Amino acid sequence: MSASEKGIVEDVIFSGSRLDVVVNINGIKVTAERSLEKDPVSVGEEVDIIIYRLYVFDEKETYLLENKEMQEGDVFYI
Repeated sequence: MSASEKGIVEDVIFSGSRLDVVVNINGIKVTAERSLEKDPVSVGEEVDIIIYRLYVFDEKETYLLENKEMQEGDVFYI
């Protein structure tokens, strides 16, 4: 299993000191922050996504979900 996923950019929103990028990953919309210093992305562009953690909101609670593929002992940097 891979720690990364492919997604399609659905929206790019200027938020002052950063961009908020909405990406559709297999039917799930995820909003991520992107630095203004990074290369721009465009709506419709396919991007590679690495999710370190998600803040999950449901009807009853909010919780932090961490990517089990990104555990320190299992990550290899090349």
